[in-house]
Amino acid sequence: MEKRQIYLLLFGIIALSAIFYYKGHLKKSGAALSWEIKKQKSLFESFSTQDIVKVELESDLEDLINNRNHDDYKPAKFSYSDSNGSTFSYTIKVKPRGKYRRRICDFPSIKIKFKKDDLRSANFSTFNAFKLVTHCLDNPQESKENILKEYLAYKLLNQLTDESFRVQLLKIKYKDSKGNLEDIDRYGFLIESKKELAKRLGVRPNKQAFISPDSIHQEGLNFAALFQYMIGNEDWQTAPIVKNVELIKKHGTSTYKVIPYDFDFSGLVNTSYAKPNSDYGLNSVKDRHFLGTAKNKKEIEDIAQYYLSKEEDLMAYCQNFRLLPADSREEVQSYLTSFYDLLKKRKVLKTYTYNTNNN
Repeated sequence: MEKRQIYLLLFGIIALSAIFYYKGHLKKSGAALSWEIKKQKSLFESFSTQDIVKVELESDLEDLINNRNHDDYKPAKFSYSDSNGSTFSYTIKVKPRGKYRRRICDFPSIKIKFKKDDLRSANFSTFNAFKLVTHCLDNPQESKENILKEYLAYKLLNQLTDESFRVQLLKIKYKDSKGNLEDIDRYGFLIESKKELAKRLGVRPNKQAFISPDSIHQEGLNFAALFQYMIGNEDWQTAPIVKNVELIKKHGTSTYKVIPYDFDFSGLVNTSYAKPNSDYGLNSVKDRHFLGTAKNKKEIEDIAQYYLSKEEDLMAYCQNFRLLPADSREEVQSYLTSFYDLLKKRKVLKTYTYNTNNN
């Protein structure tokens, strides 16, 4: 073999070795990059280092309040301080959201949307749209209690299951960008975005407004229904019309599990604007009505036993929620105690026989 051919052969071997090396290196780098993306923090998660995040939200408040039936986004500025005292500001978009609260609240609930590029620049994942639960009523003390009690309802569900929306309490200063309104200082809270929840749990959310009752995971329905019964909330529905619940489906499964949200009509929160559900013959917001199904008695009893096992934890969480004054905490604990009394006497279980449909 001539020297030239030997050199070409050696060159080819070296070139191939280099290709395979870099191909393997890229795969490893890709895997590492994929892992970094997977564990990348979201903006929402960055707030969790603080019990309460101080926020300043500046926008045309007069327009937001007076034109609450409009669905177009308005420019706004969102500023907050982290646990180290560093301040961050983002240019965002806001718009009114909700149906009933949009009609009756002095201050509407809001949807806020960050720019994905801004989140990338801050090394956050791109979950950028959030529901902001606002104070609703102008009365400072009443609105504070309503917000804190509804926030507490979400946190109680978090204590029971990871398959629930996480929430972050905020202390918000609302500023009118045109200077026509005075600053408004109120409590509020952010709800984890639907996409972030889906990513965290490894599920697909339902995108349909109407769904067959057969598509609902019965155990998941009954778990959610017992929570709703515990807090005295009948303002929800899974089928055929989906209302105030998120339906999620794990990959490879055929039925949807139920994640409740929106608890301001519950007896536990007991807002002044809530109305008892006349469809179930209720006379008071604090009355309860179970909306589960009766297809598997053992399954229901197992769920009830699980709730009983969490009684001490839930009561302790309420007792330690010091943002609520002592009398309000006692009121919440008394309401939960009435639920557990019914559960221990098996009076809740008897209602399963009569409420065989969630409608």
